[in-house]
Amino acid sequence: MSHKLILDDPKLNFSAAHFLIEHDKCSRIHGHNYYVKIEIFGDLDNNSMIIDFLKVKKIILESIEHLDHKLILPMKNPAIHVNENGNNLDIKIKKTEKFYSIPKEDIAQIPIDASTAECLAQYIYSILKERLNVKKFQIMLNENTGSWAAYGDL
Repeated sequence: MSHKLILDDPKLNFSAAHFLIEHDKCSRIHGHNYYVKIEIFGDLDNNSMIIDFLKVKKIILESIEHLDHKLILPMKNPAIHVNENGNNLDIKIKKTEKFYSIPKEDIAQIPIDASTAECLAQYIYSILKERLNVKKFQIMLNENTGSWAAYGDL
């Protein structure tokens, strides 16, 4: 048996644009208001807490800040070719022949295969795994009301 801490705060959010290469509707650039929820499992410390939830909120906000109001670009996707062009990134999508030239400051280049909610949840988990001193946790990411992706130690 262990305790569980759940943080489901509407302030744990970011807004971002993305696209999915091989999806009819979602291959176009579009955006979501993402919400992050976390479940942390563990034993109580000397203060009778698993971890201070204020500390966890701060760490989550710091960990997702670089995604807010950006175009999420999945850099591990072999169909995406990126070239620097001054202050812009020229992005060519091999399978669709789409081309974008976007200011670098407007792009979050993320080491994932696709910008799906599942891959983003895993990416956020990997950042938090390095920063949270807890035994087990799970990240849930909401991109639409009622639609969640999860990744964690369960």
